[in-house]
Amino acid sequence: MADDVTAAVTARLRALQARAASAAPRAAVQAMALTGVAATQVQLSRSSHPRRTPTPAPPGAPPSVVTGTLRRSIVFTEPVPVGQGRWVASIGGTVVYARIHEFGGQTGRNHATTLPARPYLRPTAEALSASGTLTAVAVKAFTAALG
Repeated sequence: MADDVTAAVTARLRALQARAASAAPRAAVQAMALTGVAATQVQLSRSSHPRRTPTPAPPGAPPSVVTGTLRRSIVFTEPVPVGQGRWVASIGGTVVYARIHEFGGQTGRNHATTLPARPYLRPTAEALSASGTLTAVAVKAFTAALG
């Protein structure tokens, strides 16, 4: 009888250990990425303006919405393992102009137009991290994945 209980507990602990090494960290990273996408989309919804009018977004602030294409293009890559119990995912915009809005730079014919940086990804990530939101989301997802 005692051997049966010991075997059952051992099997349960091994299953828990396996989930803690793979499924749980993956779930935590995926939850953080989903939170980052949602928060970035909110960040990109703060101001708007009609086409062919000057943007009300000052340099350093997130770009204003014209069509919503940039906001809709924010996605994450599925988490991938990068080491023992370590997973990574990326968040970004898929439209061609996503990067220049984030970092600023030269654009247009002969690179004659300078766009100032209007970051939206980095400030969102910093705010989520500083607020403890990412940690809370990760812990909740990790715990849920353990079953």
